[in-house]
Amino acid sequence: MKGWRVITLLMAALFMFGIASALAASYEVYSIQYSGLKNYPADAILFSTDRGKVMDVPFSYCFIKGEGHQYMFDTGYTDVAMGVKWGAPEGAWSSIPDNLGKLGTSPDKIEAVFIGHMHWDHGGGLGELPNATFYVQKKEIEFAAGEITQKKHTMAGFDPRDVLAMVKLNWEGRVKVLDGDVPSGIAGINCYFTPGHTAGTMTVTVPSRKGTICLTGDAVYTDRNLSEMIPLGFGYNLVQMLESFDKIKKIGGMVVPGHDAGTYAGKFPKVAGNIVRID
Repeated sequence: MKGWRVITLLMAALFMFGIASALAASYEVYSIQYSGLKNYPADAILFSTDRGKVMDVPFSYCFIKGEGHQYMFDTGYTDVAMGVKWGAPEGAWSSIPDNLGKLGTSPDKIEAVFIGHMHWDHGGGLGELPNATFYVQKKEIEFAAGEITQKKHTMAGFDPRDVLAMVKLNWEGRVKVLDGDVPSGIAGINCYFTPGHTAGTMTVTVPSRKGTICLTGDAVYTDRNLSEMIPLGFGYNLVQMLESFDKIKKIGGMVVPGHDAGTYAGKFPKVAGNIVRID
């Protein structure tokens, strides 16, 4: 019995040490605008709102650094012609190597990437990161690789090349498939199931010197979507979107939407022409 008590106490101590380590973790977070749309219809961002108006829509991903490690949230796209097809001005796009270079690093240094969802402008640069493990929600990869072909009206926004790349990475053992609200396994970083925009959209929280940073990707397009409870103008399930808005508000922290021009317009300090430091 005495031996079991020692083991129990040791396990409890290790558990508490793990919690303390997670709480002590702190990261720098940078948001990178790598492309974007000009004069995009506002009601495609803010459902049934500001009809007839237009707005600029940045495309972004994030670089996360701390605890001796480097990570990313989303990967953008690499097919420049695809961007032009969707309305990105020619010359607006910048590459992952170039953008990481501005932050003094390179793609081979990235150890983990959290894919908020698999739309072409968020999960299209998987092949740029040779040493990364990719984190994606189970529902997202199942939907993108299977169910979506049976519901062709939901295919808009997905590029089959990206889906096949993710499946291949999974077969190679480089994907962590997450099921719901779970710790990532990386100190302090947590993942949340926030569907609506797609079937398996994910939000990720990161501890920083200024508190928790909540990276929503396209669970939330802009600050107005969340503050005014305006659904996204493009997505899979409108009711789920609103439920995810409520969930994100409960998660709390500094919310960083996926396509808010305000992120790059003085809200955060610039460290390069297209990069701001969030934390």
